[in-house]
Amino acid sequence: MINSRHRRFYSKRTDKKTVAPMNIKSGMIVEFRYRDKDNNSSLPLVFVVDTDEYGSKDKKVFHGINLNHMPHTEVEKFFKAMGAKAGWELDKQSKFPKMNIYEEEDAGIRPNVVYKPIIKAKVLNRFDCWRTYKYTRVKSPKQIKWNFQSKELKEVYKDLN
Repeated sequence: MINSRHRRFYSKRTDKKTVAPMNIKSGMIVEFRYRDKDNNSSLPLVFVVDTDEYGSKDKKVFHGINLNHMPHTEVEKFFKAMGAKAGWELDKQSKFPKMNIYEEEDAGIRPNVVYKPIIKAKVLNRFDCWRTYKYTRVKSPKQIKWNFQSKELKEVYKDLN
């Protein structure tokens, strides 16, 4: 099990912000402790693509890409492609950057617009990293501000407000 292989890209205290599990939203990068049904614990680092918060408590889930299963160079390529389609914004609650992906309370690009051409075609065909997580099993979630290395991506946080 790979754990926190990308920690160097969010190593400062100012790169992480604690959020409530039900405040995990599409477009965020989050890290959290997760207990699976066998009671194994892991520390996924997930780019949240879609959330399903309706239904009974144990049916509420979110879907995304576990970035720990991708090399950091591929993470950068992925966010360049996503940024060209979706763009970045500040989350209203956390004031941390996130991709502008649709949420019930936040208009943005629909997840299906980026799923096939970017996520499925460029990521999932090479890396087994698509995961679904139950909100009830998420402990101590932190929203992550990834410190990108490439010139284009270093600029993305500058003009957000």
